[in-house]
Amino acid sequence: MQVLLTTYGSRGDVEPMLGLAVRLRELGAEVRMCAPPDEEFAKLPAGAGVPLLPLGPAMGTMARPSTAADASRRVSQLAELYDTVIAAAEGCDALVAGGLAHFASRSVAEKLGVPYRYATFCSYLETALNPGTAARAGARAATIRTDGAEVAAKLLLDTLSRERPPVSA
Repeated sequence: MQVLLTTYGSRGDVEPMLGLAVRLRELGAEVRMCAPPDEEFAKLPAGAGVPLLPLGPAMGTMARPSTAADASRRVSQLAELYDTVIAAAEGCDALVAGGLAHFASRSVAEKLGVPYRYATFCSYLETALNPGTAARAGARAATIRTDGAEVAAKLLLDTLSRERPPVSA
């Protein structure tokens, strides 16, 4: 199974997706990843042996839009991610997106007819829904990158295997 992982955001988006990539590979999937071209982000996948395809402008160049024209330009930049993602997804059996990459990635998956999943790696959602979990969320934060990636990888492969059409001989 070939899986494309895409993310567009900060290190907090890239690093957990890389953890998922490593675990999927350990489970037998061929994985490649699209992420911002910042040097900091490029080093992470290279160090783990995960092929990286640069996606969009460097995050270091991104600033909060201060005018309507800036906001419009940012939306255009997100739309332009589509061309990179569709080229990177060629031959993939599934696509997983995180961060701001979901705008382009879901459309690519639909166009190619491959399963798509959105992945988020954050404990604040649970905390926001149930304020009583704030202390547990802090204690669990250190395990999210490893345990969370392992659980997500197993669930993802199980789900995609169920949805994948049988391969004829």
